[in-house]
Amino acid sequence: MWAAGVADVPIPTISLIETQAFQAIRVFLTTVVSSDVEVIRGQDNRVGEPLSPDFCIIWPLLQQRLSTNRTTYSDNYILGFITNNILTVEQLLSGNVPIGQLVFDVLGSLDHAVINVQLDGNPNGTGDYQLSVSRTLAQSVLYCGIRDDFAPVQLSVQLEVHGPNSSDNARIIDTLFRSDEGVDIFHETGFDVTPLYCDEARYLPFINAQQQYEYRWVLDLNLQINPVITTLQQFAAQLKAQSIPVDVIL
Repeated sequence: MWAAGVADVPIPTISLIETQAFQAIRVFLTTVVSSDVEVIRGQDNRVGEPLSPDFCIIWPLLQQRLSTNRTTYSDNYILGFITNNILTVEQLLSGNVPIGQLVFDVLGSLDHAVINVQLDGNPNGTGDYQLSVSRTLAQSVLYCGIRDDFAPVQLSVQLEVHGPNSSDNARIIDTLFRSDEGVDIFHETGFDVTPLYCDEARYLPFINAQQQYEYRWVLDLNLQINPVITTLQQFAAQLKAQSIPVDVIL
């Protein structure tokens, strides 16, 4: 077992971070508009406007849960041995090898050994892994169970479309974001992000640092992102019964 707050115990991991969601949005935008249109994320302090006359700025607005958690469990256990801080997995007995999670033996002798990175072999399968601590252990059955909480979220972002061609660019973005072409572009990013819908573009002139008006159209993009939160989970695979004579119970 382990103590709460111990530094070596891994914190929960998330399969889709905010940066990746914004990266997927940027890929969509740079695909559907001219290469001359620069796409940046908003709220960077002390950063001037892009030099390009046409550019887009993405601002986060809201993350709204779409459902309750859907929880699944993976009782991972493996056959392997440890030399110094290298875990060699010889056989998968159940599940796979989760990176970033604790690994245990039946005696509890590993003392907060976290699987940091895979060095070689089959992805999340047999092969060598680097551990967070140095241990030596003969061939044993090792346990690294996890719990996954799937919680789909509606991500809303505000998109500012600047420049002399902003009206046309906003119309292109609006149309393709609502189409199967947009769905395909997001799918090809490899991130679990899907466009849902977008609001109508609104013309909101922008006053720059020189007190000059610039063309700007604003629309809100709404997407579904599907992050999975992974935490450590131990399982009771076997029970060992021990009899206690009743005549010795006080």
